[in-house]
Amino acid sequence: MGMVLSIDFIVTIKYDGGTQDGFDVGVFHEGRQVGWEMNQRFNTGMNTFKVHDRNFKGDPGGYIVKLRFKGKVFTERRFATRTHRIFTIDPKAPPPGP
Repeated sequence: MGMVLSIDFIVTIKYDGGTQDGFDVGVFHEGRQVGWEMNQRFNTGMNTFKVHDRNFKGDPGGYIVKLRFKGKVFTERRFATRTHRIFTIDPKAPPPGP
């Protein structure tokens, strides 16, 4: 039996507010939750988080990164990828339409 490697999903978020606790960062792949990093602190500028699920293999396809504050998703970004990349989200940007 070969060793199966899992992949950390790196989320980089640009935040233009002051320092603030209580953000949750979630990643979904093809409708399946990759993971949530809960109660994170955002600082002004770039914030980087590793979201990990031992079953996540970095497969190509559709992804959604969601940001939640006090239990409410306030923005999300949808994208598709075939390679591993770092994505930047501006929490001040309006959420995508339906």
